[in-house]
Amino acid sequence: MDWPPVDHCDRCKRPEASCADAGAPRPLPEDENYKDLCVDGVDIDDWGDEPIEEIIKRTKVKRVECDEYIKSATTWSCIEYLAVYCPQDNTIYYNADRIRRFLEEIIEQNAATFLLQLSRSQHPGVLRAVTAGVIGVAIKNATVKAALRALLSHERYHWAGCCATDEEAMASAWGLYAAYTEEFQELRKIYAFSKPHLQVYDHFHFHLHTKHALDLVIFPLVEAYAYFLTLARISFFDYNMSGYSGFVNYISPIFKTPTIIDGHGVEVNAGFLAIRLDPFFSFELEMKSDVSFKGVVRKRASPLREVWAYCESVIDILPNSSLVVKE
Repeated sequence: MDWPPVDHCDRCKRPEASCADAGAPRPLPEDENYKDLCVDGVDIDDWGDEPIEEIIKRTKVKRVECDEYIKSATTWSCIEYLAVYCPQDNTIYYNADRIRRFLEEIIEQNAATFLLQLSRSQHPGVLRAVTAGVIGVAIKNATVKAALRALLSHERYHWAGCCATDEEAMASAWGLYAAYTEEFQELRKIYAFSKPHLQVYDHFHFHLHTKHALDLVIFPLVEAYAYFLTLARISFFDYNMSGYSGFVNYISPIFKTPTIIDGHGVEVNAGFLAIRLDPFFSFELEMKSDVSFKGVVRKRASPLREVWAYCESVIDILPNSSLVVKE
C-alpha cells in the first residue's frame, strides 16, 4: 500500500466518537448478564500448554463500570469509523488498521469474560482441564470470524440498496443476523443438526483417554461460546450508539450475553439456544426459537467492489477469502 493513504470518500476524517451517545449506558433488554461484558481485556498470546485452570488462578479479571466501558468501547467500535460504503464510486472501503484494533480489543475482552464466568464455577469441571492455548485459539478464531462477518454484512447491506430512513439500524440488524445465520449453518454441518431440537450422539468417549482428544472435543464448544459472545458484545455497542440502537426493532431475538457453565458436563447458554456436552461427551442442541430479520431484505446483482485500505498506519490485512466475496 502507498503512503500517505488515499482518503477515499473522506473515510479517514470520521472521528472515533462519531457514533457514541452521551449519558449512562443502556443494557440490552432482558440481558441479566450484560455486566460480564464490562471488563478490561486479558492478553492471551502467552497462553501455552498449561490447563486453563492455572490461568484462572493467576489472572485477576478487572471489572469496570459499564458507563466507563461503553464510553471507551464506542470510540473504537463505531462502524462508521471502521468502514464506509461510498456511493460516489459504488465501493465499500474498510480501514484495515482500525479494524485490527477493533478485533484485538474484542478478542482480549472476550477472553476476560470467559475467565470471569468460568471462575464462578466451584466444580473443577471438564473445561478447567483443557489446554489454555487451545482455549485462546478458539476464542481468537470465533471472535475474528463473528466480528468480520457482522461488519462486512453491515456494509454490504448499504451497498445492496442504500438508503432507508432507519438505514444504520437495519444494516446493524442485518449484519448480526447474517453473521449468526452463516455460522449456524456451519454448526449444523459439523454436528449434523437437522431439526430445531435434536440430540446428536457421537463416539468421542472412545478417544478421550488423551489430553489432546479432550482439547479437540472442547474446541468447537468454546468457539460457539466466543461467537455468540462477540455478537452480544457488538449488540451492546450498537445499542449505545447514535443511529444504531434501533437495530433491536429489526432482529429477534436480540443477542444477549451467553453464559458458560462447567460441571460434570459443559453448557453454553445463549438464551434462545443452548449447546451441551454431557459427561459422556455427547452433544445436544436445544433451540427455543430461531433468529429472524424483520427489516427489508436487499439483493443486488451487480459485482461487489470492496477495498481494504488504512488511515493512520501502514498495514495490509484481509479476512479469509470466503468472507471477502460472498455476493
